[in-house]
Amino acid sequence: MRVLHKAYVYLTCGRKLLVFSQPDQPDVGLQVPGGTLDPGESHLIGARREFHEETGLVLDGALDHLADQDHLFDNGRGRDLHRRRHFHARVARIG
Repeated sequence: MRVLHKAYVYLTCGRKLLVFSQPDQPDVGLQVPGGTLDPGESHLIGARREFHEETGLVLDGALDHLADQDHLFDNGRGRDLHRRRHFHARVARIG
């Protein structure tokens, strides 16, 4: 079984949550910025990198750890374990 480490960022501004969709993958639906860590990368650094890659924005503030989750996925040849770490960041205003 392959283990993939992933990190996600839930950015809020007041009661608003930053989400996006990918036009080339409409079946995925809305999602928060995040993805697979690079080899040797920490969850925190990976969360910041993935957030920047997917939004073009830089997170200057603190990231609070929300939760960890393990998800099993059938990849067609076996199973992958996605070991996910979720972070929360707050901004006072956008723009």
